[in-house]
Amino acid sequence: MAAFRVKVNGQSHDIDVLPDTPLLWVLRDTLKLTGTKFGCGIAQCGACTVFLDGQPLRSCSMPVSGVGASEVTTIEGLSGPEAAAAQFGMLLTLTGTTLKDVYDARAVIEPAAARQAAERASAAARKQLAAVVDQLRDSIDSPLAFGRLTTVFYQTVVELSGNKTLTAVVGMLTEIINRHIERAYTDTTRVPAEIVADHRRALRAYEKLVELINARDGDGAEKLWARHMHAVGQYLLPGADTRVVDLLY
Repeated sequence: MAAFRVKVNGQSHDIDVLPDTPLLWVLRDTLKLTGTKFGCGIAQCGACTVFLDGQPLRSCSMPVSGVGASEVTTIEGLSGPEAAAAQFGMLLTLTGTTLKDVYDARAVIEPAAARQAAERASAAARKQLAAVVDQLRDSIDSPLAFGRLTTVFYQTVVELSGNKTLTAVVGMLTEIINRHIERAYTDTTRVPAEIVADHRRALRAYEKLVELINARDGDGAEKLWARHMHAVGQYLLPGADTRVVDLLY
């Protein structure tokens, strides 16, 4: 046995364990932080994921002696929507969910949200959506910035629906969507001119949706967004078998 001091969720703990004890078991058995789960035991499934100085780490494969002065953050150290998103992402990971499955769900959820946004959103909320479009327009030549703002636009549409359940579900998918968009831009072989042309087409769809929402045309908004979400799936999912775990951990 050996004495170690580990910093977990902002607090230092003095522990007495074997140096090769996996961090997972220190967290669960010694510190009683059971939000971190045992899954496969071979660092593949992601159930044991924690953050070491902000970077994801599979704790079943890390001996406690390797932590050193780094800070560990577990699910218990997260709060609010961030904690819910982490748990949701882990659930999708454990069930082997693919990105195609995520986008199929979005194709059901988000057009319905667009209809509700058109029928329910206040004038102030509609201005908020238009402001995101202005930001998208300004970032049209910057792929990663445009991609991140696209996610903000999608989220804002759902928020305008006024449905808290839809907003929570889409909010929990945000990190998955952001990482997928970033990877799509990073791995692309298209030339910048083609990317900007794609951005302009997407921007026209966003502008049209804002127009329909401002006109209180729920039916038109839903139909437009259903077509758009189908096109997004076709555009972003050349590898439909990509799993959520491949993006998150």
